[in-house]
Amino acid sequence: MNKTLEDIYQFSCPRWEELPDNVFSSQIVEYFNQHFHLIITQKEKLTQDMIRNYVKWKMIEAPQGRKYSKEQVAFIIVICIFKQVISIKDIVEGARLQNKLMDYSEAYNLFADQLEHSIQSVFGSAVKKSKNKIIFNQLIVMDDTIGLSTMTIAFAYRLLSEYIIQRKGFNNIIKK
Repeated sequence: MNKTLEDIYQFSCPRWEELPDNVFSSQIVEYFNQHFHLIITQKEKLTQDMIRNYVKWKMIEAPQGRKYSKEQVAFIIVICIFKQVISIKDIVEGARLQNKLMDYSEAYNLFADQLEHSIQSVFGSAVKKSKNKIIFNQLIVMDDTIGLSTMTIAFAYRLLSEYIIQRKGFNNIIKK
């Protein structure tokens, strides 16, 4: 699929209630790559080897009977997105801090909300380009979500930068 600025702008992150539970790693790979294809590149697609490495490196707990829980699926998603802007070690530490403040479902849904908001803020500005400039909206960040917000904002700007480079310049991606 040839993704456009508008497609990325309209990206919808699955919420906690939509995440699969009690699934094999192959099902996680299929789920992630299907739901996040608009915001990941071919080289960033999730693989079973990546999941095995996250377990081996103790980034996530080992599955129970080869099946992964909803909590593990959520954390794999968070790792896959944020490893593009910070180290996996820092992601794990940040998640531990966040989970001291709220339960997994609340933390994951906050991640999903922040990811969508950041992508919409950054890509919305690009979609609404006027003449020869882009005016990026001011992003409002609350004290209690500043770490999460800055990571999703960094991810969104990285995503836009790569998109512009892949299309050989901004003028090749805007509608005339």
